Amino acid sequence: MKNLIPLLCIVFLLPCCASGKKEPVNEAESALADNSALPHPMQAQLDKGNWLTYPRDGDLIVLGIANRQSKREDEIRLALEDAAYKVALFNGIKGKASMVTGSGSQSFDFFADASLELDYDKDYQKYQKQLIFDPEDDLVVSDGAVYIRVRYKTTVPLQLSYQFNTSGKRPEWMNKPPANIENYLVGIGFARAQRRIKDTILKSYEAAIAALIAQVSSQLLTNDRFTSDNAGSSGKSSSTQISEASLVDFCVLETWIDPLDKSIWTLAIAKSIKQ
Repeated sequence: MKNLIPLLCIVFLLPCCASGKKEPVNEAESALADNSALPHPMQAQLDKGNWLTYPRDGDLIVLGIANRQSKREDEIRLALEDAAYKVALFNGIKGKASMVTGSGSQSFDFFADASLELDYDKDYQKYQKQLIFDPEDDLVVSDGAVYIRVRYKTTVPLQLSYQFNTSGKRPEWMNKPPANIENYLVGIGFARAQRRIKDTILKSYEAAIAALIAQVSSQLLTNDRFTSDNAGSSGKSSSTQISEASLVDFCVLETWIDPLDKSIWTLAIAKSIKQ
């Protein structure tokens, strides 16, 4: 099943439970909830607007996001669903990205339109029982959203050496994107601020996917039309870039929120597979 997606291009931690014990949310080995090896507390990442979600100890790290709800359990449930969706993307994406641009005879006669079709495992709720997070260390709340950090044990451990940004300043990869990271393709996503930050992050993720797809296979089609009348001649031109690819191991390493306009940049990696 395909999804057609239009592309536009006081904070507090959850208190400990009454017993003071850390309880993993899902049924899994308690040892997996020990996130001592993960970088920076959630609060620090939120304050800096720089989310670090690169693989740790061979596990996929995913940021789950939910809009604010009246009940905390509903917020966690929705954030887990969002994380499970991102795990489904990691396990395989078949995508088609289209970008249409055009111009006319007038100086301001310009248009652009983009869309993204994604085919992935829609039964992603099945991954929820495999997601592990500690509600004391791996959950933070802002006025507009709830964020959880979860681990997912992949079939093949992820081995990746990556130096993440710790300064909280504009990451270098925004100005100088790496050609690749080890054996992975690199995609940079960007999205202007939407009404809800969850939507902005999602659009930035999707833009990164489109960038990855475009690196694998792209076709450029052009169309020029000219007309003439008593007033003279005029013309219109358009070009369509169509990209298609199948990706696996889609993983977001960093997400950076611009403190000025709240636009969001995403650094992601993936591998391509033959269709």
